[in-house]
Amino acid sequence: MNISTESIEADMSQLLQQELTIVCKNKVLKEGRLTLFAIKDFYLNFKLQQADSTRLTIFELPYPFKYRKTPSGILISYKIDNFVNSDAELKQLMLYYFYNKPSKFYDTEIVISKKLLRKT
Repeated sequence: MNISTESIEADMSQLLQQELTIVCKNKVLKEGRLTLFAIKDFYLNFKLQQADSTRLTIFELPYPFKYRKTPSGILISYKIDNFVNSDAELKQLMLYYFYNKPSKFYDTEIVISKKLLRKT
Protein backbone atom coordinates (compact mmCIF):
# COMPACT_ATOMS: atom_id res chain seq x y z
CA MET A 1 0.00 0.00 0.00
CA ASN A 2 2.92 2.28 -0.58
CA ILE A 3 1.77 4.51 -3.42
CA SER A 4 3.42 7.87 -3.82
CA THR A 5 1.23 10.74 -4.90
CA GLU A 6 3.90 11.87 -7.34
CA SER A 7 3.83 8.60 -9.28
CA ILE A 8 0.04 8.48 -9.63
CA GLU A 9 -0.04 12.18 -10.59
CA ALA A 10 2.63 11.59 -13.24
CA ASP A 11 0.71 8.65 -14.71
CA MET A 12 -2.61 10.51 -14.63
CA SER A 13 -1.07 13.59 -16.28
CA GLN A 14 -0.41 11.43 -19.35
CA LEU A 15 -4.18 10.98 -19.65
CA LEU A 16 -4.99 14.71 -19.62
CA GLN A 17 -7.10 15.92 -22.56
CA GLN A 18 -7.93 12.31 -23.45
CA GLU A 19 -11.43 10.89 -23.76
CA LEU A 20 -11.71 8.48 -20.81
CA THR A 21 -14.08 5.81 -19.63
CA ILE A 22 -14.17 4.91 -15.92
CA VAL A 23 -15.52 1.38 -15.40
CA CYS A 24 -16.26 -0.64 -12.24
CA LYS A 25 -17.74 -4.18 -12.34
CA ASN A 26 -18.42 -3.89 -16.10
CA LYS A 27 -20.49 -0.75 -15.46
CA VAL A 28 -19.49 2.64 -16.86
CA LEU A 29 -19.32 5.13 -13.99
CA LYS A 30 -18.23 8.20 -15.98
CA GLU A 31 -17.11 9.17 -19.45
CA GLY A 32 -15.58 12.37 -20.74
CA ARG A 33 -12.46 14.34 -21.54
CA LEU A 34 -10.11 14.62 -18.57
CA THR A 35 -9.40 18.33 -18.19
CA LEU A 36 -7.96 18.37 -14.66
CA PHE A 37 -6.74 15.84 -12.14
CA ALA A 38 -5.87 16.49 -8.49
CA ILE A 39 -5.36 14.62 -5.25
CA LYS A 40 -7.23 16.25 -2.40
CA ASP A 41 -7.27 14.79 1.10
CA PHE A 42 -7.86 11.06 0.50
CA TYR A 43 -9.59 11.38 -2.86
CA LEU A 44 -8.62 11.44 -6.51
CA ASN A 45 -10.56 14.27 -8.16
CA PHE A 46 -11.29 14.16 -11.87
CA LYS A 47 -12.78 17.07 -13.80
CA LEU A 48 -14.41 15.63 -16.88
CA GLN A 49 -16.00 17.43 -19.80
CA GLN A 50 -18.83 15.59 -21.52
CA ALA A 51 -18.67 15.36 -25.31
CA ASP A 52 -22.05 17.04 -25.78
CA SER A 53 -21.53 19.81 -23.22
CA THR A 54 -19.11 22.53 -22.17
CA ARG A 55 -19.95 21.91 -18.52
CA LEU A 56 -17.34 20.23 -16.30
CA THR A 57 -18.35 17.48 -13.89
CA ILE A 58 -16.29 16.46 -10.88
CA PHE A 59 -15.88 12.77 -10.14
CA GLU A 60 -14.15 11.59 -6.96
CA LEU A 61 -12.63 8.23 -6.14
CA PRO A 62 -11.10 7.24 -2.80
CA TYR A 63 -7.31 6.95 -2.79
CA PRO A 64 -6.52 3.39 -3.96
CA PHE A 65 -4.68 0.64 -2.12
CA LYS A 66 -2.74 -0.13 -5.28
CA TYR A 67 -2.68 0.95 -8.88
CA ARG A 68 -1.04 -0.23 -12.08
CA LYS A 69 -0.42 1.53 -15.36
CA THR A 70 -1.67 -0.35 -18.43
CA PRO A 71 -1.19 0.38 -22.15
CA SER A 72 -4.69 1.86 -22.41
CA GLY A 73 -4.88 3.60 -19.03
CA ILE A 74 -4.75 2.83 -15.32
CA LEU A 75 -6.12 0.01 -13.16
CA ILE A 76 -7.03 1.15 -9.63
CA SER A 77 -7.45 -1.54 -6.98
CA TYR A 78 -9.50 -1.46 -3.80
CA LYS A 79 -9.01 -5.19 -3.21
CA ILE A 80 -8.67 -6.14 0.45
CA ASP A 81 -5.71 -8.40 -0.38
CA ASN A 82 -3.76 -5.33 -1.48
CA PHE A 83 -4.58 -3.56 1.77
CA VAL A 84 -3.74 -6.30 4.26
CA ASN A 85 -0.90 -7.93 2.26
CA SER A 86 -0.71 -11.44 3.75
CA ASP A 87 -2.15 -10.87 7.25
CA ALA A 88 -5.02 -13.40 7.45
CA GLU A 89 -6.31 -12.14 10.79
CA LEU A 90 -6.55 -8.55 9.56
CA LYS A 91 -8.28 -9.74 6.40
CA GLN A 92 -10.95 -11.57 8.45
CA LEU A 93 -11.49 -8.43 10.55
CA MET A 94 -11.92 -6.34 7.40
CA LEU A 95 -14.37 -8.84 5.90
CA TYR A 96 -16.38 -8.90 9.12
CA TYR A 97 -16.34 -5.13 9.61
CA PHE A 98 -17.57 -4.25 6.11
CA TYR A 99 -19.99 -7.17 5.72
CA ASN A 100 -23.23 -5.23 6.31
CA LYS A 101 -22.42 -1.80 4.84
CA PRO A 102 -19.86 -2.10 2.09
CA SER A 103 -18.88 0.80 -0.12
CA LYS A 104 -19.66 0.47 -3.81
CA PHE A 105 -15.90 0.23 -4.36
CA TYR A 106 -15.43 -2.46 -1.68
CA ASP A 107 -13.08 -5.22 -2.87
CA THR A 108 -13.24 -4.10 -6.53
CA GLU A 109 -11.03 -2.77 -9.27
CA ILE A 110 -11.68 0.30 -11.39
CA VAL A 111 -10.37 0.67 -14.92
CA ILE A 112 -9.65 4.15 -16.25
CA SER A 113 -9.02 3.74 -19.95
CA LYS A 114 -8.76 5.84 -23.06
CA LYS A 115 -11.98 5.73 -24.97
CA LEU A 116 -11.70 4.11 -28.37
CA LEU A 117 -12.90 6.32 -31.18
CA ARG A 118 -15.06 4.73 -33.84
CA LYS A 119 -14.33 5.31 -37.50
CA THR A 120 -17.41 5.95 -39.64
